[in-house]
Amino acid sequence: MSSATQETEGTAGRGFPTREQAVISAVLIDRAAQYGDKVFLAYQDGSEWTYRDTLAESWRAANALRGLGVGRGDPVSVLVPAGPALMRVWLGAATLGAVFAPLNLAARGRFL
Repeated sequence: MSSATQETEGTAGRGFPTREQAVISAVLIDRAAQYGDKVFLAYQDGSEWTYRDTLAESWRAANALRGLGVGRGDPVSVLVPAGPALMRVWLGAATLGAVFAPLNLAARGRFL
């Protein structure tokens, strides 16, 4: 069965990817090879990341987190606004297999 067929059939035929297909590093590698210089993420500040940029940023962040002693299953929390920095840490943590737990800067009062 081709990967395209597996992707559309997914889990129990519901159109969802299998667990193996949903690993972020594998997905980014595949998409960077497929779409390379096409824009993947566009930010409010006008900056953009291509699929290739996004893959590079995820590996760069994963290596930085690994250098800090973060590994598979470790929690990673950051207090940064939504944007490139948040995505960089989330993708890096996901690439390592760490658990990303962002802190919401907008959370106030009773919500906390």
